[in-house]
Amino acid sequence: MRTRRVASVRRELGFASTAEVEPLDGPLGQPRASGAIEFGLAAETAGYNIFATGPIGTGKRTPLEARLREHARGRAVPGDWVYVHNFSEPRRPIAVALPSSQGRQLQADMREF
Repeated sequence: MRTRRVASVRRELGFASTAEVEPLDGPLGQPRASGAIEFGLAAETAGYNIFATGPIGTGKRTPLEARLREHARGRAVPGDWVYVHNFSEPRRPIAVALPSSQGRQLQADMREF
């Protein structure tokens, strides 16, 4: 009986087990979203952002984060940006660029200070 059921599934779907199927690349059924993500990742100009929108619980975040991790793997680790108090203009903090992972060191140094 099971053999006939497997044969029937194979005929209808083209496979009998998901182990026979190649994993999907990108969000399921979202070629436009995949294209937008790739466009955003290719933009090397400052000011470009990737913004994902849609109903809560529809799986926007997981595929986007996976693609961002994959993209980041082949790139240099970026530096840290910290904002420090501006005593002359308290409403305008001062942005300071630091080498990668030095932001935490500065935080620890400031706590010790």
